[in-house]
Amino acid sequence: MNAIALTISNTPIRQDSLGRYCLNDLHKAAGGASKHQPAFFIRRDETKELVTELSSADSQNINPIQTIQGKGKAQGTYAVKELVYAYAMWISAKFHIAVIRAYDSLVNSMSTPSNTITEQEALIFKRSIEMHCKEHSDSYGQLYRKVYDYFGITSYKLIPAGKLDEAIRLLGIKKTSIKKPNPLPPTISVTQQELDDMVEERAKVLSGELLEKEPKPALMDKAAMVQCLREEDYVVIKKDRYMDDIISLLLAGINPTYEAQGKRRTLN
Repeated sequence: MNAIALTISNTPIRQDSLGRYCLNDLHKAAGGASKHQPAFFIRRDETKELVTELSSADSQNINPIQTIQGKGKAQGTYAVKELVYAYAMWISAKFHIAVIRAYDSLVNSMSTPSNTITEQEALIFKRSIEMHCKEHSDSYGQLYRKVYDYFGITSYKLIPAGKLDEAIRLLGIKKTSIKKPNPLPPTISVTQQELDDMVEERAKVLSGELLEKEPKPALMDKAAMVQCLREEDYVVIKKDRYMDDIISLLLAGINPTYEAQGKRRTLN
């Protein structure tokens, strides 16, 4: 049973061990008119169609609606949320809205980021059960129900924060990991003008320092330029042939100079 009860028109709505809601309590909350008894709702063709559809679509193998007979507090007709909404709509539009708002309020009070597992953890829990059931004969419904009863919740997404591993241990299943996609490499985007400005500014800053050194011969290939860089942290090249290399080196924080008409010059 949920730790926080669903309440409509000051009437607590009971839940059974499978998290289904008591239609008899809903009937009471709606005013208790004889024509709105759950038995009449169940007999409708539309209700039967809903039950058939829910039964075929439910991977947890939970009966959408069940009547518990006998004595005691547990007796009554219990139905899943979808049938609760349908029952409320059958009674009246006003009651339908009241049920939706009450349920949304209940879920919101239980699912704030501070007290439930994250979406990623919820996915890990779901995948762990799926992988386990593929390899064993255990029932989806029984595994989910065990966790629901243990934590007093109605959805695996409401497992308390920090309790994912405890839920996994409770079921005795293997925790499935989810691979994160490889991050894209960092990129930089600049306009041609911004690139030209960077080159010019960098050259102005470095020119005085570089001109104190004896230049190397011009016309180097890239391999020679790299070797030169390793030895003395600068390189001399011809501007007209290796301008692209100059830009590349500047953007990498390297200090090049170049030689033109027999004189050492800076890029500006």
